[in-house]
Amino acid sequence: MESPEQELKVGDEVDAYVLRVDHEAKRIALSFRRLHPEPWETIDEKFHVGQLVAGTITKVTSFGAFARLDFAIEGLIHISELSDEPVRHPGDIVSEGEQVTLKILRIEPERRRLALSLRQAQEMGAEPPDIESASVDEGLMEEVLPVEEAEGDRE
Repeated sequence: MESPEQELKVGDEVDAYVLRVDHEAKRIALSFRRLHPEPWETIDEKFHVGQLVAGTITKVTSFGAFARLDFAIEGLIHISELSDEPVRHPGDIVSEGEQVTLKILRIEPERRRLALSLRQAQEMGAEPPDIESASVDEGLMEEVLPVEEAEGDRE
């Protein structure tokens, strides 16, 4: 998420967790994320091994690429899972920001690891994902607002 202003406007009613109140600075820190369970604790409810999922490449390294499946879960596509052809560098196959369809190979919630495959998803005939600009999951937004904005008009 780039900023809460993109998702919220003055007057919107939302549930939020109060992190802290700074009376001197007249600011209040709020969290939407704290209202929801930690994503790795509930990953088995949303994802399973063998599932095809849409992901966005977040980082390309010499050993593979990382892809975000939602706003809190990120996994690794090992270089061997990028293509059937030999890959000299993962950047030859994918680039940051690219949206791809992936197959989930392994889920390790206790280690917070997710193994993904672009190659196997393509072998299954997966189409490129139909992802428009992803909407922001309000469960992940945290912002410090001036008290006046946070309180709003309470008439």
